[in-house]
Amino acid sequence: TALRQFLAKARAKLPDAELFRDLCLSVIKLLGRGEYIATTPNEEPVGHFALAVNEYSHSTAPNRRYPDVIVHRLLKAALKDKPSPYTREQLDSLAQHCSEREAVSSRLERQVRKSAVCIVLAEHVGKTCEAFVTGSGD
Repeated sequence: TALRQFLAKARAKLPDAELFRDLCLSVIKLLGRGEYIATTPNEEPVGHFALAVNEYSHSTAPNRRYPDVIVHRLLKAALKDKPSPYTREQLDSLAQHCSEREAVSSRLERQVRKSAVCIVLAEHVGKTCEAFVTGSGD
C-alpha cells in the first residue's frame, strides 16, 4: 500500500527510532478511529486499512466489549452449523451503535486523562520545562 511504502521510506531516512515512532503516532492520529462494519460472505470485505488485510476480526475479553460478545455468538453459531443469531439489519445497527459508543467512551477517557494531568501538574504552574509538542487543539 502507499502508506506502507511511505513509512518504509521514512524509516530509512529517520535515523532516530524515536522520531519514527512520533511519525507513526501522527499518522495514526490523522487516520482517526476505525468503525465496526458488518459484511456477509458474498460481499466484498472492507478489510482493515492499517493491517492491509481483507478479512479481519479481533477480540478481547468478551465481558469487557460488546462487539466481542457479538463476534463470539456469530462464531459459536457458525461452528455448530446454525443460522446467524442476528439479521443483517441487526448487525448493521449493532455495528453503528458500537462505533458510536466507543467514540463516546474514547472522548470520556481523554477527558479523564486530561483532568488527571491537570491535577498532577497543578503544583508546577509557572515553572519552565522542556517539552515535545505532539498536537494541539481544545
